[in-house]
Amino acid sequence: MRVLVVVTVLAGVAVCPAQDGKQDPKREIDLTWKLSHDKAALYDVWDVARKSRRGEFWLLGCELETRVGAMDSTDLPYRFVFRLPKRTVRVGDKWDALELAFADDPKQLDSSGIQPIQVVGAWRLKSIKDTRLDEVLRSAARGVRLEPQLLAEVQGQFNLTRYRQQDGKWVAAESKPSANLSTTAYVRVSDGAVIGARWQWSGRSETYRDLFSSASAKSEDICELTLRDGFKELSKTGLKERIDSAVRNGVKWLKSQQARDGKISDGGNYGGLCAGTGSTSLCVLALLHSGVSPDDPVVKAAFASVAAFKGQQQTYDVGILLMALEAKYLPMEKWEEIEQITEEKAREAISAKVSKEDKALAESNARWLMTTQAANGAFGYWDSKESVNLSNTQYALLGLKSASRLGISVPDSVWKRALHFIDGAAQSDGAKYTLQIVHRSGKPEERNAVIYGWQYLPPTWTEVTGTMVVAALSSMAVCRSELARQGEWSEVQARRTEELTWGGLAWLDKFHAIRSGSPEGAWHLAAMPYFYLHGLERAGILLEVQRIGQHDWYFEGAAVLVSWQAEDGHWPSPQRVPVIDSALALLFLKRATLPVQTPTSRKDP
Repeated sequence: MRVLVVVTVLAGVAVCPAQDGKQDPKREIDLTWKLSHDKAALYDVWDVARKSRRGEFWLLGCELETRVGAMDSTDLPYRFVFRLPKRTVRVGDKWDALELAFADDPKQLDSSGIQPIQVVGAWRLKSIKDTRLDEVLRSAARGVRLEPQLLAEVQGQFNLTRYRQQDGKWVAAESKPSANLSTTAYVRVSDGAVIGARWQWSGRSETYRDLFSSASAKSEDICELTLRDGFKELSKTGLKERIDSAVRNGVKWLKSQQARDGKISDGGNYGGLCAGTGSTSLCVLALLHSGVSPDDPVVKAAFASVAAFKGQQQTYDVGILLMALEAKYLPMEKWEEIEQITEEKAREAISAKVSKEDKALAESNARWLMTTQAANGAFGYWDSKESVNLSNTQYALLGLKSASRLGISVPDSVWKRALHFIDGAAQSDGAKYTLQIVHRSGKPEERNAVIYGWQYLPPTWTEVTGTMVVAALSSMAVCRSELARQGEWSEVQARRTEELTWGGLAWLDKFHAIRSGSPEGAWHLAAMPYFYLHGLERAGILLEVQRIGQHDWYFEGAAVLVSWQAEDGHWPSPQRVPVIDSALALLFLKRATLPVQTPTSRKDP
C-alpha cells in the first residue's frame, strides 16, 4: 500500500503538515521573508511599561537584505528583531551575532572620545506551533480575539560592550557588558513575515548628541511591535497621501519656529550655518518648494532678516541663500512638476521676474564665493581658503549654479578647478561592480563600473561616506552642466566624469543604507540621515536616475521620512537641530532640486 505525503510550499517556504498544532521539530524550515523591494511592512510600536503607543516603524523590503539602520543604540533592537537566518533551521538551532556598531575611522573616534559598541550574542529557534499573537504580546489584540497561526518563535540574547582602539586593534573599553538586549520575534511560517516582536533593553543607552559628544544614561526599555494588515506599496499611489500630509504638517511647524527678528533656526552655530542665517535660508528654500508663496509674511520676514545680516559670512550660508533667491522666482508647488521643468524653462522664468535688488544681492554673494575658492578648486567654511572640504565645495557650487540661473556670470575656470578637485579626491582600489540603473525616462542601463568613493576632508579623513559620495556626484553634474553651456566641455572630461559618476553610483548600491546612510558611525552620527537623504535626492535628480540597482531612492527615503515625523509636524533630530533637519526632510519629500542641462549620448530627456 502506498501512502501519499503532501508537502505544501508557500512563498518558497516548505511546510509539513501540523500535528496537534505543532510542526515536526526535526524538519528544517526556511524563515526567509520574501518582502520585495517595492513594499514596506508597517508596525505599531508599543511601550509596555507605559501601556501606550510609542509610534510606528516601517520596515523596507530592501532592509532585509542589507541592514536596518540605527542612529543611536536605542535603534539597535530593530536590527536584531528582523535579522533572521540565511539558511534552513530546525527547532533548537542557534546562530550567532557579532558586529561592531557605530565604528568609524579609529583616528576620528580617538579625537572625538566617542566609542563604538560591540554586539555579541545568538538567536535560537525556540518553537514552531499554532499561536495566538494576543496570548504572547500584550499589545497585539487591543480588545479583539485573534485566530491562531503557525508561528516560529525566535529568541535572541545579546550583550553590548563599548570598544576602543589600541595598537591598531579594537579592544573592550569596559570589563563587562554595560547593556543587554533580549528579543523575541514571531515569524509566520507560511511566508516568513515577522508579524510581532518584543524586546527588552537594560543597561546603558547611548545617544549621539552632536558632532563631538555623546550622552549615556541608564535605560530600562520594553517594547512590542505588531504588524498592521497588508503591506504598503513604495510608489506614488501608495505614498502620495502620506507625503502630502507630511509636507503640510512640516510646513506648519517650520513656520511656527520663526522668531521676531525673522530668523528660523535652532540657535547657535551648527555645522557651518552661521547664527541662523544659513538655517533661515534653508527653511525659506524648503517653504518655497513646499508651496508657500514668496509673498507669505514668514518668507518675506526671513528674507529681510538674511539680507540685513552684517556678520562674518560662511560658505554654507551664502550658497543656500543663493539657492533660496533662485527658488523665490521658481517655486515648485507640486512635486510632480519636476517632470516638466528644464534648465532653459527655469532660466526664462527667472529672468522674466527677478528684481534688481535680488539680482544685486545674488551678485554680491556670488562674487564673495568666487573669491574664496582655493587654488586646488575647493571651498572651506570661510574665506581663509584653509581646511577646504568637499561638503562646503558642494554648497558653494550649488549656490553658484543658482547665481548663474539668476543671470550672474561665473567664469569657466571656477567650474574647471572644482571638477579637478573632485577628480583628485576620488578614492578607489580598482574593484569593479556590476550596476544597473534606471534613468528618469524609464530606460535601464548596466555597466561593469570601477567603484569610487569620496571623503569629507581629503586626505586628512580616510573614511569614505555616503554623504560625500552624493556630494561629489551632485557637484560633478553641476560643473558639467555649466561647462557645457559655456562650450567648455571636452570628450576627455566627459569620459572621466562618466567613469567617476558610475563609480559613485556603484558605491551607493554596494553600501546601500537608506535609514542611516553609510558608514553607520558614531562620529558621523549614523551618517547624518537628513543631510544624507537630501544629498541623495539632489544627486538622483541632477543625474536623472530613478533607480540605483534595485532601489527606488525616492520612495525608500520618503517611506522612512514620513514614518519619522512627529505628531506636531517636526522631524526629531539626533543632532538636536530639528529646524534644520525638518527643512532637509521637506526638501527631500518635495524633490526640490532643479534639473540641470547635461550633455549626454543617451536618448534620454
